[in-house]
Amino acid sequence: QQIVVGATSAGQDTGVFPAMLNKFAGTKFRIVTGYKSSGEVDLAMERGEVQGKIGVTWTSLNSGRTVDWVPSKKVTIVVQFGLTPTPGIPSDAPVALDFAKNAEDREAMEVLCTPTALGYPSFMGPGVPAERVVALRAAYAKTMQDPEFLEIAKRQNLDVDPIGADELTRVVKHAAGLPPAAIKLAREVLPNL
Repeated sequence: QQIVVGATSAGQDTGVFPAMLNKFAGTKFRIVTGYKSSGEVDLAMERGEVQGKIGVTWTSLNSGRTVDWVPSKKVTIVVQFGLTPTPGIPSDAPVALDFAKNAEDREAMEVLCTPTALGYPSFMGPGVPAERVVALRAAYAKTMQDPEFLEIAKRQNLDVDPIGADELTRVVKHAAGLPPAAIKLAREVLPNL
């Protein structure tokens, strides 16, 4: 059965993820693009223009105008995107990678889902002295535990779910090690960017 989902553009998560599921999992989402923001897609859902939205963070779903959508069962979490399940999301929501029809499709899906596993990373160029890298990583980790920082983030409804340098390195190395065929296949889902 075809389901209509709203998207901001074909190149954003709300467009890429349903296209990915259509290609690699056999879903039949009709993707309506052109909404100015994710919030506009939410309004379209409320008006009945679209039946859903694919590609929203757990934190944003549980804040603002949509804060009651999950508890009141106004929406149902159908699938998670990323390389592993996200803590806090209902445990019966499977990871999209599990719907891949074969190993090649799964690898292509991993290419497309890797950015969600990285969050908003900070990078430094080559040649930075090792002691400076260690100091910056320690300062970052300390900031993520600072009570004042956490209180400010909470007041602003910001998600604080830090990913350590070792985990980021592991995810990037894994993605870089995926075969070129997976990247080529993943590009078939993306618009001409």
